[in-house]
Amino acid sequence: MLIAEEFIQRADMRYLLDTNIVIAYSKRERDIVDKIKSINEINISCITLGEVYLGVALSTQKEKNMNEINKFILDCFVYDIDSLTAYHYSLIKAKTRAMGKPIPDNDLWIAAVAEQHDLIIVTRDKHFLNLDFIKTEIW
Repeated sequence: MLIAEEFIQRADMRYLLDTNIVIAYSKRERDIVDKIKSINEINISCITLGEVYLGVALSTQKEKNMNEINKFILDCFVYDIDSLTAYHYSLIKAKTRAMGKPIPDNDLWIAAVAEQHDLIIVTRDKHFLNLDFIKTEIW
């Protein structure tokens, strides 16, 4: 459980939620719900939204899950990708190759959005920690 000062500090941070955090929120994991409620702005990338929509398309409760996701994204700012994002993607992918620590392409795009907009990636994927030049928090 976070103490009040930690909630205040988190409120000032600018986060970009990874897909696994959005899924944890949709499953009503208490710690994730509390953390997300403690931040001022909820940001996701269009890449994350695509991954979440894929999960809905593959689910057995499509209508229910789609309604939940659509309700959630009403409170989100969804970052699109553009030519500057593509530039950041190329630099990040080149760095991960040079380090010999590649990560999935969708996660590279998410990292590019975070880098472009100076956001902290919130994730459960530890491979983001290999990108020490990208701000990341493991929730």
